[in-house]
Amino acid sequence: MIAHLRFLMAVGLLSLTAACVTQQPVVLRNPVGPDPTVQARSASEGFLTVYTAMKTYPMDDETYYRVHTDYGIYDATGHRLLSVRNAATYHDPTPRTVALPEGRYMIEGWTDGYQLLKVPVVIKAGRATIVNLEATRNNLFPAARGNDVVRAPDGQIIGWSANVS
Repeated sequence: MIAHLRFLMAVGLLSLTAACVTQQPVVLRNPVGPDPTVQARSASEGFLTVYTAMKTYPMDDETYYRVHTDYGIYDATGHRLLSVRNAATYHDPTPRTVALPEGRYMIEGWTDGYQLLKVPVVIKAGRATIVNLEATRNNLFPAARGNDVVRAPDGQIIGWSANVS
């Protein structure tokens, strides 16, 4: 009985792993841009923060920590520019902010719903662009209204529209 249960668990785990590996990303069309409510800083580069899905890791038998999953940044031709380890330290629950030259990019990261999402982003010098793929974090865009935002396929706000920046 136990061997049978272990076999079924192994088959289920392999099926889930195969589904994750072969899943095609959902590609959004509307680009996310900088927060239009925040004044630009004096800087030659812009800043990108991506709230990806959280993953839980064991620290010891009784303690766990959660960090944001990693994501990729691509140029306009689809060439991978950066693989972002999305935490400053191993136990840091805050996503990393990346400095980038002004321009258009594509990020690819995981949502809380285990969906791989590709999001076009616009980076402007001295401005901060935030992308929210974490469903439980709904306080990042408090002043957002109607067409001012970009939404995921499930309707969740994932960022400011680049058209209002």
